[in-house]
Amino acid sequence: MTINSNEIILRPRFKVSVPENHLILIERFKNIKKEINQKYISKVVQNYILLDIPEDNNRFWSPQLELRVEPIDDNNSELKCLFGPKGIVWTFFMFLHFICAGVFFVFFVITYANWSLDKTYLIPLSICLSMILVWITLYIVGRIGKKLAQSQMRELRNYLQQVIDS
Repeated sequence: MTINSNEIILRPRFKVSVPENHLILIERFKNIKKEINQKYISKVVQNYILLDIPEDNNRFWSPQLELRVEPIDDNNSELKCLFGPKGIVWTFFMFLHFICAGVFFVFFVITYANWSLDKTYLIPLSICLSMILVWITLYIVGRIGKKLAQSQMRELRNYLQQVIDS
């Protein structure tokens, strides 16, 4: 069985069909979690499984692989998989994006008000333009983080393949 996925994007998703009952598959992940020498950290809650990079290799940009096990029928199941940063990193980046958007809109309104009142609007306009630069910078930082995490994403994907094949 091969996992097919497209290019690794910011939060790539893929599906894996497994010719096995979903309860047996979940139980396999629970049993692997109990092993002493397991390489990857896993959390299993109902039909959700989280695979994480071990502490000694864990970096700010390290990815997590979230799995959702869904039954197709009695003998087949499907894994819906999502790569992404740790929750705290994702929340931090979204917080920065919302702050940036808020500052942009506030100063855009100030710029428009000053322009319509024939007052100077150079400072609020420059803040609006700088927020656009901040957004571009956040995007570039996200792409750099993705590049740094690609090898660990492949490791997690290979580990998932090993668990499925075992």
